[in-house]
Amino acid sequence: MGKKRVFTTRTLKDVPLTFEDESGERVTENFTVVYRSYSTKAVEQFEQELPESQRKDGTIPFSVMLAKQVISITDKDNQPLTGDDGEPVNLANGFFEGMQLEEVKALHERIQADIFPQTASQKPGQSTSEAAASEA
Repeated sequence: MGKKRVFTTRTLKDVPLTFEDESGERVTENFTVVYRSYSTKAVEQFEQELPESQRKDGTIPFSVMLAKQVISITDKDNQPLTGDDGEPVNLANGFFEGMQLEEVKALHERIQADIFPQTASQKPGQSTSEAAASEA
């Protein structure tokens, strides 16, 4: 019997990220982010197996989730995001912990919105079944 697939690979285009360029100036550019969209069961298993030492106040930080999800970040020329040494960055917890909190949160929210898109007629906080019922 084959191994059960627990994620699909998805791509987000035009994701704005801010960084310091060679002169120390903060610059915002759009990047392409490829990430893993895990099954609900896989996410639950990951959350159960995550050591308490990686949690903050009982919750899983965005940096830990992004390190698990993000496969690659590339620029407009499809080149990988690089560090100060010119080498591709290691997209582990430390990388995301080094980003500004608002950027890490925005990236996490963008991924969640891609996985769980709201329909145009759906109000925030309203489930899809509630939206369908209200349109009937």
